[in-house]
Amino acid sequence: MSRLHRTGPVDEIQPISSGMIPVLLRSSLAILFFALVSACAPAGQMRSPSPEALRLNVPYFPQQVGLCGPASLTSVLHYWREEISVEEVTRAVYLPELNGALGIDLTHFARKKGMRAESYAGSLPDVKKHLSQGIPLIAFLNLGGRVFPVGHFVVITGLDETREEVIVHSGLEENKPIPYQTFVAAWEKTNYWTLQVVPRSAS
Repeated sequence: MSRLHRTGPVDEIQPISSGMIPVLLRSSLAILFFALVSACAPAGQMRSPSPEALRLNVPYFPQQVGLCGPASLTSVLHYWREEISVEEVTRAVYLPELNGALGIDLTHFARKKGMRAESYAGSLPDVKKHLSQGIPLIAFLNLGGRVFPVGHFVVITGLDETREEVIVHSGLEENKPIPYQTFVAAWEKTNYWTLQVVPRSAS
């Protein structure tokens, strides 16, 4: 979700306190806001990005089934030199009953680690702007349908305007290029949910 104001399910249901939300509340939110739950869908094979692509050197952590949220956040935290393991993030945000994580928990955990984290409705121009500023983003995709969603968090690491592809860390694939049309179709079904995580010292 950017436009310059924050929108989307995460901000609408964000609790007043800055701590992690209770398990029962998280479970309720999962039912009401399925688009924030990630089951981490497997990814297919795709070609490598072109040499002209805009790409950031974001650390890659393989996303095991159910752990794409924790792995994505770990990648971004390491990019900003926050040493943390996927296991630590998983312990804090993973919901066994859902086999996934909520976007709101990723946001709160990043803040707990001293980062500035905001969710919003993104767009491809917004992705280009952030990447040009050296800022990777986390996007939440729905690889299924609206009735039977298949949630998947990815790290946006680059953009290939020549081939019209978004480059992401996804599943077991590092810097995987996805055609604009495919990416946007899956992104649109989550209202373009996007998470920006940067150090508090960043402008």
